[in-house]
Order: sequence, then structure tokens, then C-alpha cells
Amino acid sequence: MKRLIIGLLILMLIIVLGVTGLLCTNKFVGGLTLSLNSARESALKDNFTQSEKLSNEIKETFKEKEKLLSLFLNHNLIEEIDENLSLLPVFAKSAAKNDFLAHVETVETKLLEL
Repeated sequence: MKRLIIGLLILMLIIVLGVTGLLCTNKFVGGLTLSLNSARESALKDNFTQSEKLSNEIKETFKEKEKLLSLFLNHNLIEEIDENLSLLPVFAKSAAKNDFLAHVETVETKLLEL
């Protein structure tokens, strides 16, 4: 009987950790998507200084949460998102509108895979 109870407790712990990871990931992805949309709107209005500022903020936010996300998600996907996010400020600084918008789309697509 004790084994059954211990087994159920372990199962409940795994379920709670899984749900917590899912909620944390969804909350983070939602916030990141909103920030990416703001950066895209700034680029469409040719306000590249604002796009660069937002891109740097997005990149820093992702770096802060990367370790937590790596507990729950595929590391290769996190690496791909990080690579694309690191290019956004460069494209914004050089006013490469098409490249900037393409990488924003790529990041959003990768975020949907999370």
C-alpha cells in the first residue's frame, strides 16, 4: 500500500511540474510575441532606433529566461531562436527592413513550435 501511495505522489509531482512548465512557457512566449509585434510595427514605420531598442530588450529577456526554458524545451529550438534574436538588433541598426522583418517572422514561427 505504501508503494502505491508513493507512486501516486511521484505521479502528482510530475504532473504539477509539467503543468508549471507549460504555464511558464506560454506566459513567456505570449510576452515575447507582443514585444516582437511592437518591434515589427516600429520597423514598418521606419523607426529603426525604436526597433533596435526593442530588439535588444527582447534579446536580453530571452537570455534571462533561457536557462529556465531549457528545463522544459528542446535545446536545439532554443538555440535557433537565440541565434535569430541576436541578429535582430544588427538588422535594425543597419536599417535592413526586409531582413529584420524576415527574422521576426522566423522567431515567431519558432516560438509557435514551443
